[in-house]
Amino acid sequence: MSENKNYRTIVLLLLTLVYAFNFIVRQIIGILSPFIQADLGLTNTQMGLLKGFLFALFYTVTALPIAWLADRYNRVNIIATSLAVWSAFTAFTGMAGNFVQIGLARIGVGIGEAGGSPPSHSIISDLYPKEKRSGALAVYALGIPIGLGFAYFVAGIALGNPDSSFNWRSLLIWLGIAGVVLAGGQSSRMGGGDKCLLALGGQPMLGHVLSRISPQVEALMLNANGDPARFASFGLPVVGDSIEGFAGPLAGVLAGMDWAADNGFSHIVSVAADSPFFPPRLVAGLRFACEAAGQPMAMAHSPREGGGFFRQPTFALYDVSMRDNLCTALQGGLRKVIQWVEPLGCAPIVFHG
Repeated sequence: MSENKNYRTIVLLLLTLVYAFNFIVRQIIGILSPFIQADLGLTNTQMGLLKGFLFALFYTVTALPIAWLADRYNRVNIIATSLAVWSAFTAFTGMAGNFVQIGLARIGVGIGEAGGSPPSHSIISDLYPKEKRSGALAVYALGIPIGLGFAYFVAGIALGNPDSSFNWRSLLIWLGIAGVVLAGGQSSRMGGGDKCLLALGGQPMLGHVLSRISPQVEALMLNANGDPARFASFGLPVVGDSIEGFAGPLAGVLAGMDWAADNGFSHIVSVAADSPFFPPRLVAGLRFACEAAGQPMAMAHSPREGGGFFRQPTFALYDVSMRDNLCTALQGGLRKVIQWVEPLGCAPIVFHG
């Protein structure tokens, strides 16, 4: 439980940092507008378009399809890509030589920043139960005043000395570079890479997971996309998704079902490769719940402070006979585990401790 709390706190702080950087870049153009207008010879109308219409139009329009993508693809990668995009265009803003160039750069910033909030809200909603979600979102919203205040602070320090050679172009370019660096770090810390290969107690987390799940099952396979050679040391069959694009955990379940059917198994159990602290009798408990309820699937639940339970959709047992139904659901655009299992019948079982 404490591991999950620490992880979600780190994620929340990282998202808040990205949101603050969003507002630094958004506000800085207004602070620097006298310098930009004088240097490029822009009219008041052109400056108004840069600070308002051009940014707002593309920010608003782009946010809608990005919110759609956040429900279907890797949200961490969307945030990291968006941060890299708006940071790169911030640097391009500092290189602009006329209104058209700076206007296009500003449009790029708006498109990039549109990808920050939708997936961030989605991640926070998944990590925090409804009774704690408002507090988490309040912390996330602190990114606005932090970003605004830091924008004024940085601009004042950088441009407050009239004898300094540091100008508005240098400031925007350095902000852009910092954002691209942050995008790479944010992705690696929040799961953009293989989190299961990170070390824990002297060995990769995946090693701990395998040690715990191996005594509970007859055979193991690993669902992973990309180059399987990075998992060669574990000696497991590595099976990629059969559904194109990033279809989420359900695509991994389908891959496991297909592999199980080809190898003569009637059921599979899924576990998260980066969560090694699951119950040592997970499989026995899931099987008992499935048989007792007469359901084709069972899902682990954990107690929630103050009452109720958390559903753990990555820890579940599935009847392989459901794979055709799952394949059809995935091809139809379904991506959420719970949305698929609930109508078909999924027995809950609560694990304490």
